[in-house]
Amino acid sequence: MIKTIGFLGCGNMGGAIARAVCKAADPQNVWLANRTAAKAEALAAELGCNTTINDEVAGRCDLIFLAVKPQMMEELLAPLRFTLAERPSRFVLCSMAAGLSIARIQEMAGSDCPVIRIMPNTPASVGAGMIQYCTSNVTAEEEAEFLKLMAPAGRLDAVPESLIDAASCVSGCGPAWVYQFIEALARYQKFSDIRNVGAAIHSMIESVTEKMDEVGFKDDEEWTYLTKIFGSNAIPAESAATITKAIKKAEKDGAITSKNRWQLIEMLATEYLAGK
Repeated sequence: MIKTIGFLGCGNMGGAIARAVCKAADPQNVWLANRTAAKAEALAAELGCNTTINDEVAGRCDLIFLAVKPQMMEELLAPLRFTLAERPSRFVLCSMAAGLSIARIQEMAGSDCPVIRIMPNTPASVGAGMIQYCTSNVTAEEEAEFLKLMAPAGRLDAVPESLIDAASCVSGCGPAWVYQFIEALARYQKFSDIRNVGAAIHSMIESVTEKMDEVGFKDDEEWTYLTKIFGSNAIPAESAATITKAIKKAEKDGAITSKNRWQLIEMLATEYLAGK
């Protein structure tokens, strides 16, 4: 049973998770320790929980959050090995250090102890996190209690440890791509004077499809972006004017069609290579 919760480290992410945990647990059962004591004291005053030292957290807490950077983990755990080994009661370590496997955490802790590995993202600080987690040697009851404690941080998804790094990249970077899409959609709505979001998305897709049809795009053909050939997607205006005149003349003469304007470049390139 998880009753006492400890935090070794009270930085940005450790503090965010501590705030979430204190919404689900009695703050008096939460203990904070930090290399800079003043930071732990300030957070404890905000949340109404306790401060102590690393060794006390390691010796008394049922769930211990390891909230330090990956490169600091070994330095944190090495002095605590004896304390953890001598504990008469069961405990669970929870690491949020990117790139450190459960096996590595257990190795640094000095035993095959229960470990939960989480990869939180910054929205956890406002209760909107998307947090992946995986476990080793953790009972079903302990996992359920852990999920209850973490619920105020946001949504938690169990993933195999082999996928947690990739999954955390998606949850970490995903919001940025969503915001970019929302921004592009808003600009398109304004440009097209379309008020309904669904209609705007449909219109964007149709617009792209029409552009693909205009250039004769086919799914079964291999296409290459012009930037790969020219090193840029823009050319000088004077050059563009000359090329535009040539395209119009080639279309009028029936040498190319409006869907295959690129064939004029291919024709000129072929003639050049042939020495004409």
